[in-house]
Amino acid sequence: MYNPDRTAAILMFVVVLIFTFQFSDIPSTYSRVFPKAVTWTLAILSAILLIQSWVTPRVAEYTDTRELKKVGLAIILMFGWIACIRFLGFYLASVVFFTLLMILVEPSLLKQNKLMASIFIAAVEIGAFYMVFTRALNVPLPRGIIFQ
Repeated sequence: MYNPDRTAAILMFVVVLIFTFQFSDIPSTYSRVFPKAVTWTLAILSAILLIQSWVTPRVAEYTDTRELKKVGLAIILMFGWIACIRFLGFYLASVVFFTLLMILVEPSLLKQNKLMASIFIAAVEIGAFYMVFTRALNVPLPRGIIFQ
């Protein structure tokens, strides 16, 4: 038995620490405003969740190991996505890995009609993110070694 809220709060504190140590890499003080705001917000919400996990503990049991395996595979897929962005570029790597993630969550998507619809939905969503970042925010996303 474990308390998932407490585990999530501790993991979020670890993420906050990782982000905090990377602030020195940001050259401008004004460029640090948004990351610091996100980090402080995440730290505050993590502290609230940690306190809540002690005040009203929610205890859970590991009942289905298949679900834990799915979580582990999803984490591995996310690291694979991050690694492949350099080679495939943001758009192609995102469409491929998020389609794989959808299949992991819902294996019935392997049927041809559903698979094509899933790839299309992933492509449209990633395309929208790509347009927002590249056009509206003027933030270049990695094009990948293959496409340069």
